[in-house]
Amino acid sequence: MTDLGPTEIARMAALARLDVDPRSLPELAKQIERILEYVSQLPDLPDTALGPATWIDATMLPPLRTDERQEGRPTVRSEQFAPEFEDGFFLVPRPAAMDDE
Repeated sequence: MTDLGPTEIARMAALARLDVDPRSLPELAKQIERILEYVSQLPDLPDTALGPATWIDATMLPPLRTDERQEGRPTVRSEQFAPEFEDGFFLVPRPAAMDDE
């Protein structure tokens, strides 16, 4: 198994555009190393360990609805549902119960 150090974990985090606290990198490296070690054991499992695959017969599934416009569905834009809407998000007022905190 390849030794993953904080440098490699920081590189992966940067590639994934994750903001990772540099102080947590050594612990993250240990955790990922344990996960990879566990996953590396999977090819050693015998084929019979998992049992036979179960397939679903598609004829037993309910039929899918057609993709047609249905009456009774909202025909207004979502912006009209909220008192305030900004940058694609609904602005929700802060609950009064949270004002005491």
